[in-house]
Amino acid sequence: MKFKKCLAGLFAVLFTVLSFSGCKWFSKEFSPESALPKDAVFVLSVDHSDKGQAENLDKFVESFPDSGFRKQILASSNLENDLKDSGLDYEKDFKPLFQGKWKVAFGAYFPSAEVGLEPRVVLSGWFDDEEKLSKVLDAFAAKNNGYKKAEGVKYYDTNDGSRVVVDGNKFFVVNKQDQFESALKRFNGDEEGFKNEYKSGIVSVFLDPVKLAPLFDKVFSGYGKNMFVGNVFFDILKLGKNVYGSVFIEEGGLKVSSNITLGDDKDLIEKFFPNKSYKVGIVDKVPGKDLMFYLEESSLGSNLKRIFDLVQRTYSMYDEVLDAVSGISGSGRGDTESLFNSPYAISISDGEVFPSIGVYLKVDDKGAEVAKRLSAAMSSYVEDLLKGFAVKGFDKFIRKENVLVNGGGVYKVYIDFASAPKELIDTYAATMPNIDFKNLKLEFYYGVTGDNIFVIALSPDFDKAYGKDTISKYYLYKEAVEKLEDFSGYRVMFLDPGKFVEFADKILKLSGNPRFNDKLQFLDLAKKFVAPVKYFVITSKIGGNSLLGGFFLGVDVKK
Repeated sequence: MKFKKCLAGLFAVLFTVLSFSGCKWFSKEFSPESALPKDAVFVLSVDHSDKGQAENLDKFVESFPDSGFRKQILASSNLENDLKDSGLDYEKDFKPLFQGKWKVAFGAYFPSAEVGLEPRVVLSGWFDDEEKLSKVLDAFAAKNNGYKKAEGVKYYDTNDGSRVVVDGNKFFVVNKQDQFESALKRFNGDEEGFKNEYKSGIVSVFLDPVKLAPLFDKVFSGYGKNMFVGNVFFDILKLGKNVYGSVFIEEGGLKVSSNITLGDDKDLIEKFFPNKSYKVGIVDKVPGKDLMFYLEESSLGSNLKRIFDLVQRTYSMYDEVLDAVSGISGSGRGDTESLFNSPYAISISDGEVFPSIGVYLKVDDKGAEVAKRLSAAMSSYVEDLLKGFAVKGFDKFIRKENVLVNGGGVYKVYIDFASAPKELIDTYAATMPNIDFKNLKLEFYYGVTGDNIFVIALSPDFDKAYGKDTISKYYLYKEAVEKLEDFSGYRVMFLDPGKFVEFADKILKLSGNPRFNDKLQFLDLAKKFVAPVKYFVITSKIGGNSLLGGFFLGVDVKK
């Protein structure tokens, strides 16, 4: 337990001190990853040896306000207390160690074919400043009965059975002393160690899901089959052979790239990645002014199955939804499933009072027929609803009509506030005095456009905006996806967190309700936190036998 606590504290510190970089840069031949077992099932490395990455990291961190995160990490890891007990000072002795050039790698593996619940671990690394490294390690060694010598190296053993080996500016740690000799052979280059087959970033991760699956199965076997870990997670583990991921700090943001070598289970791959050759395209049709959120994927049905699979192993919930939609539209189950298997998109944009929200399905001819029947059924329901409103005289300002969108007939239901009774407007205005209800637009659209897009949207003037000033032309979206051009394919997700905070702030202020003052104070803090963030975007595609994924967090970098 002490070793695990030590590792947790060390990695907390590693990520915390990544906010510091130094000025001494020279080459090092030793790779800490090579000291890890070649059959490691999990590897994580932190590399502060690239000058450009370190400088970009400085700019990235400086773009964010001081949230106190570093102090919280240090407090939770008890590092400062451990340092004091060893006669060290964090600011004088420990922090400067991380201001130069260094790299650390951590690996976990199973020493035998039989998977145990306690894997062996190795931590290896080097620091350019041997003097500072020696001061820190010498102090910890003194707390553990001092150094000993064996196999030409010096080391000290900790109370929990781990061994720390020091060789100049290099070191490694094993959590079981019986692993010392094999780790030392890799450390000295006499035995083959782990090799990273992909470009490493400032943080890199490797995972062997095939070897890890039995471990997780053993850990969670007592929890039953109807839980998330026992369902989707294990499917993901079975999906790939090797998983690599790297974090790169670039000018203007943080980039994550991943590469999953897919396994041989074609049915499982089809389940997770249907329509693998799909290319994002609905983005060329959806209005994109003041975009807050956008998601486009290759299959709505596949995503619904994954969501329902979080709850239970079978797809009965999905089947129930499918049957319900079939019944409403009067379509056959197979035809309805063709609608569900269509590529889809969800968009949210800023609006005057209400956000513009749209759901879009790119349907084929069969799916279009189902969508039209479904729209007609919805229209019939709306007609019945409006008849009820007519009894109270609401039909004078709650209206429904047909409009053309790119040559296709789409239903439009809207509230004409300008025609609403004055007493009704006054009632709303009393509740939210800062909103101009007379000129407010609340319009709901549903139907199939002339280019076979089944749309359900709450968006003013949608019939005029569709296909114009689209998301693909929106400047922030264009900038974001260009950062991940190599990964663009059948999925994209874009989010502007700042716009969500600004929208919530605007609505609360428009309401003019003093009860929301505490919410406004919370939003002021949220605005400070997300202020540097311009957007984040996620894309992915299938390339050969690999799933390629990319993530980019764009920030306003301080010059």
